[in-house]
Amino acid sequence: MISNPSILFGLNAMEELDQWFAKHGSRYSKVIALVDENTMEHCMPEFAGSLENLTDFELLEIEAGESSKSSEILFQLISALQELGADRSSLLINLGGGVVCDLGGFLASTYMRGIHFINIPTSLLAMTDAAHGGKTGVDHNGIKNLMGSFTHPQCTLIWTDFLATLPKKEYENGYAEMLKHGLISDRNLWNSLSQSWINKEEIGPYLEKSIQIKTEIVEADPHELNERKKLNFGHSTAHAIESYFLLKEMEVSHGWAVAAGILVEAELSEMKSRLPFIEKDEIVSRIKALYSFELLKGLKVEDLHPHLLNDKKNRNHALLFVLLSEIGKAVVNVPIDFTEFDLAWKKCFGNV
Repeated sequence: MISNPSILFGLNAMEELDQWFAKHGSRYSKVIALVDENTMEHCMPEFAGSLENLTDFELLEIEAGESSKSSEILFQLISALQELGADRSSLLINLGGGVVCDLGGFLASTYMRGIHFINIPTSLLAMTDAAHGGKTGVDHNGIKNLMGSFTHPQCTLIWTDFLATLPKKEYENGYAEMLKHGLISDRNLWNSLSQSWINKEEIGPYLEKSIQIKTEIVEADPHELNERKKLNFGHSTAHAIESYFLLKEMEVSHGWAVAAGILVEAELSEMKSRLPFIEKDEIVSRIKALYSFELLKGLKVEDLHPHLLNDKKNRNHALLFVLLSEIGKAVVNVPIDFTEFDLAWKKCFGNV
């Protein structure tokens, strides 16, 4: 059971959200929903038709994809809110995947120094990661999440019925974050998820456990001073990969990049934090059985170096990684040099 009362999860979650609006809706002068073209088509009819206590709201629509998570789109949306007459008593509803939740959360946290917002994630990635925890952000100058804030939504609705509309690729995208949660905190979750794909209809209990892991870590360290850094396992490498392709105007899915990052950082964990070889081998073999990394063919590891230096966990230009000491236990602030990173990368992808 998820301990955070602001997270509405389960079959009755939409009814609970309707009751939330019955109780709190009158405090808001205006309600605006942010969607992308996919959630506008596939999710908005279900959302709008399920709420009796929210019948009047404005719509803002963006293009789907990481390219919309930019400072340029952010400023366009700020202007759009102004044109709609949004004030400090307005409410923003972010209905969509990770891009919508990240972008919408930062939009809400900065508009007029902050307005309330609700996250309603429609992808597995957003449900397990982006929609809760209080991190918001946009990309700028080819750097992932260069601008952002720690701002929590009023509530987050996790309604797994939305997953029925999710393409296989996007489902696999979110699955990688759940695998990561198992690796840093719960061996049983890792075992359950990693041996074969669990289908959408049966993912609910595993998703609930994944969310609980993140919620407990965030509650212990809301501003990422120490414990919360564990959630970045796989992400130093992943963000470098994403930034590399972003500058080439090629979008890669965050979860796929995290899966690649898990491989590299498992190798680094054996080298630097005493992850047993047998556990490292288990991680590598299972991730490679689930994901393909053909897209990395031809990428020179040296091209990732400048992007690694932009990682927010670094201090005084030193690369600091989150690694594993065993499956289910993570360690933070492990110093890595480029020689070690390059060796780990080549072990993983030398023959991609």
